Amino acid sequence: MEKEKIDNLEELERMAENGDFEALKKVSGHYYWLTKDKEAGKKAFYYFKKAEHFNDSDLLFKLGNCYAFELGVNKAVEYYEKAIKGNHPGAYFNLAVSYRDGFDDVEPDFNKAKEYFLKAKELGKENAEAALRSLPLYELVYNLKNFDSLDDDKQTSILYEVEAIKRESKISRDRLVFIRNKFVNYVIQNYPK
Repeated sequence: MEKEKIDNLEELERMAENGDFEALKKVSGHYYWLTKDKEAGKKAFYYFKKAEHFNDSDLLFKLGNCYAFELGVNKAVEYYEKAIKGNHPGAYFNLAVSYRDGFDDVEPDFNKAKEYFLKAKELGKENAEAALRSLPLYELVYNLKNFDSLDDDKQTSILYEVEAIKRESKISRDRLVFIRNKFVNYVIQNYPK
């Protein structure tokens, strides 16, 4: 939903207060696009919450975004999961990012992230394909950060993967430098073969 011009905001707000779905969509959308203004953000949140019972995937997605930006990812994930029931590509994408990166109490789950990025791509979400291509790199970085807690077989597997990445020409030089600078040197210094 793009930002649209609203001629009579006060009348729409009255209709929204009475539960009119179309008015709720317009008013919440109007304030959603003004969320840099704290008061507008509060109003957008208020109207999205008021419209929640309609189970509109776009409104649930935007309510999830309100939670993500202001109140915490755990609650955002709850609303993104509601929004995917309506096949909302942005909700699939944001869920994938949440499971890829792990926020608050949301543990990283790269299988779920892959599943959700694939669905977002299938639904035409911009950047989903690029996010899918970078997912193995995120998983590797996550495993390197948590290297000490992994079993010996997983550690060995990761060291081989790092060596393969060093030889892989498809990965951009910047990404390789990032991995090497942040994690590979640590692994090499602390876990010699």
